[in-house]
Amino acid sequence: SRARQIDRTDLEAFDWVLTMDQANHTAVTGLAQEAGKRATARIEPMLSFCRRFSESEVPDPYYGGDAGFEHVLDLLEDACEGLLEALRSPEWATPPRQS
Repeated sequence: SRARQIDRTDLEAFDWVLTMDQANHTAVTGLAQEAGKRATARIEPMLSFCRRFSESEVPDPYYGGDAGFEHVLDLLEDACEGLLEALRSPEWATPPRQS
């Protein structure tokens, strides 16, 4: 698959949209506001699911050399583990989709 920019229809088609940094989060929540009630996706910062790390944004690894890429990988692995845990818990259960 290919990367592409998110659009309003994604907020209708997907249950979750995970953002990587504050600018991304602001842009996505802005799209959700434009879409109104049609936007049913839950929008969360990816790193809000981290258990071992306290960063709130995924840094650009490009300027950090090998260590930068390793750190981003560590962050995302931690966040993915936390996300899976959250998806299994009742309080994060996705509400039924609205037609």
